[in-house]
Amino acid sequence: MGRSPAKSVARVYADVNGRLGPSWHEYDNLQVQWGSQDHYEIVRKVFEGVNIMSEEKCIIKVLKPVKKKKIKREIKILQNLAGGPNIVALLDVVRDPASKIPSLITEYVHNLDFKVLYPRFTDMDALDFCHSKGIMHRDVKPHNVMIDHEHRKLRLIDWGLAEFYHPKTEYNVRVASRYFKGPELLVDFQEYDYSLDMWSYGCMFASMIFRKEPFFHGHDNYDQLVKITKVLGTDDLYAYIEKYNIRLDSQYDELLGRYPRKPWTRFITSENQRYISNEAIDFLDKLLRYDHQERLTAREAQGQPYFVGTTMLLCNYKRSHLHVSRLLTIVSSYWGQNSYGVGHSDIANHQKRLSYYCEDNSIDVFPIAFLNVFFGPGNVPSLNLANTCNPTDNATFPGTALPICSFLASDISACQSKGKLITLSLGGATGAVGLSSDSQASAFADLIWNLFLGGKSSTRPFGTAILDGIDLDIEGGTSNYYATFVDRIRSLGQASGRKYYFTAAPQCVYPDAALGAVLNAAVFDASWNFGLWDYWARSVSRSKTTKVYIGAPASSSAAGGGYVDISTLSRIATQMRKSFPSFGGVMLWDASQAYANNRYDRAIKNALVAAGGIGFTYPACSAPAYASGNGYSAGSQVSYGGYIWQAKWYASGQPSNTPNGEWSAGTYWVTP
Repeated sequence: MGRSPAKSVARVYADVNGRLGPSWHEYDNLQVQWGSQDHYEIVRKVFEGVNIMSEEKCIIKVLKPVKKKKIKREIKILQNLAGGPNIVALLDVVRDPASKIPSLITEYVHNLDFKVLYPRFTDMDALDFCHSKGIMHRDVKPHNVMIDHEHRKLRLIDWGLAEFYHPKTEYNVRVASRYFKGPELLVDFQEYDYSLDMWSYGCMFASMIFRKEPFFHGHDNYDQLVKITKVLGTDDLYAYIEKYNIRLDSQYDELLGRYPRKPWTRFITSENQRYISNEAIDFLDKLLRYDHQERLTAREAQGQPYFVGTTMLLCNYKRSHLHVSRLLTIVSSYWGQNSYGVGHSDIANHQKRLSYYCEDNSIDVFPIAFLNVFFGPGNVPSLNLANTCNPTDNATFPGTALPICSFLASDISACQSKGKLITLSLGGATGAVGLSSDSQASAFADLIWNLFLGGKSSTRPFGTAILDGIDLDIEGGTSNYYATFVDRIRSLGQASGRKYYFTAAPQCVYPDAALGAVLNAAVFDASWNFGLWDYWARSVSRSKTTKVYIGAPASSSAAGGGYVDISTLSRIATQMRKSFPSFGGVMLWDASQAYANNRYDRAIKNALVAAGGIGFTYPACSAPAYASGNGYSAGSQVSYGGYIWQAKWYASGQPSNTPNGEWSAGTYWVTP
């Protein structure tokens, strides 16, 4: 193959290594600090090991005989990336005393197949972090993504092919596994950059949503490019090689014909359509581009609509809540208000420490309720966690009404270590809450960030514990300025490299009086009820992958009405699971009520798990797509926005759920 004289510089982080200097990127003279191999023992063939001193599991990667330079490069890169988001941790470097064969000791991650989970999982934090440090991974593929669902860990591993990026440098094209090789490698374009990782990620993403592994299945490197052209077409390939003055290997003369570009919708089937949305297709299209300069960067990918939706909305008869999961069996329950203790004298069933409710797998999400005062003494918020921690019974920080609840730090950490998500709920039915300006909302977000999330403060109520997100249970006033509050915390979270989740609590009437504006301005993933709120989830919400949760009182004393026995709730939840694509799970009010009511939480969890299957599946659609500018006679049906719509009378406008409008939404769905 001919070498291209064309120059190409990464769109982002091009000068990182030049700025950080040789001490950062040079590895030839790295002095390796060898640990003792006697401290480790391989216990399984796949190199699962154990530290015999601490008895902690680890992964032992025995390195193949390669040049010392390559070994030093991998060690240097892992050292440079230490502590980064979703980067596998290097624990030790050892070598056999006799053979001198080195091994890398890394953290243990109990891996699940990425296809099994199909979460909206993302390596983007890890990729953007390593790219920002001037490092290309060059071997992104499913086997190098470890997912530990139980402990909510995702790790990007195997940095053996990783390399430091320097502009105008020619790199070896014999990197990456065949099915994930970018076109630049296949046409011998050596001045590639971080965008190679984004192509590889795009191939993984295509496999996930279309359920086809690998998505591009070439028999060799030549055939791999042919397989790509049969999807992306040859016109764009030839434009790419012309732009960068690339000379194709003559062997392609007989292999490459002329192929048109296929629309991504060609790959949607009845088996995979539940994994696909308009946002997913748009995201994929921005990744799988011949021209590496046109691909999304990892940072840009984080802001795509497909990934922006990271919060789920739940609403019940009394109050509501929201949280994240892509599974259909999530159970969420508020904790902190001792709801059962309010009307019952049997102290044995009153609210217990948070860790007590995390001992099994029944409840997945705990919003701590409530931060019920936004601006108290000292202009600082206040918490009231009923019988657990409050400003009256517990010490407060000087000059404030903010109770010191640092004893809960160990509870929060223990729950999080078991895979639970712990958030903080703001508001409540009697909360003194509200925001008066965008500047106040932004300052309040900074304060909450420092007190409860990833910031720092000498007055953190839960000590060193870092919560997973914020729930807005605003039951009075207006929703003014909350979008600014949410956006500010979201930006702080993105800058920190850690994922934080936002929840909201609208009442069941749509649109919600207190939170309507923020729900439409921010991004959510779920809602109730399964009519109007489902319409909001699919058509109004910024995230069209919103999930709807059934909110239910956990006992007859938990709310003024709406309680049903467990068999009834199980039947309702199972039916909703089958009937609505936005169904996500069940939220309960609250943990103390559920435990006192014969473990209502465990019963509904078991019912959701026992239901099995994949939930809702889309029926076939026979209605033509709505076409702007056309006129439709009364009774005509069109497909639009995930619904079948029927014209009430002669209609020419865009279908919408307006009460007096021209259209009415049908009772069945089409693929969005």
